[in-house]
Amino acid sequence: MFGWLRRVLGREKPPPPRVTLSDDLIQFENGAAPASLAFGDLAAVVIETNNAGPWGDDVIWHLLGRAEGSCLSIPQIAEDFPLLLERLQRLPGFDNEQVIAAMGSAALNAFLCWEADGQVRADSALLGFARFRRAQA
Repeated sequence: MFGWLRRVLGREKPPPPRVTLSDDLIQFENGAAPASLAFGDLAAVVIETNNAGPWGDDVIWHLLGRAEGSCLSIPQIAEDFPLLLERLQRLPGFDNEQVIAAMGSAALNAFLCWEADGQVRADSALLGFARFRRAQA
């Protein structure tokens, strides 16, 4: 009679998203195929905020690579995220003020925390928006 309930309750939860670091590589796993980005290929760090909290992922870190379309999108709730943040904060010129502003945002917004060289990435509307927002501040 309660077989359906046992099936629902007996299901394993998917593993939580997880970020793993090595000396030269960032890896992200979220139940799908793992994705990675070499630290040497990192071109920009943008924080996206939205109004999905507190029940949804409302802070997502986008690590954009130098190649068009290359991006790791990591929710801040990922396991071992603090290790990634610590590593990103060591990037020369990393803007912690943008991190603080992002943590206070509860709306759709983008915060540019770091850029390697300001090189234009035509494929990234998010980066363009973050640059625009920063210029307006």
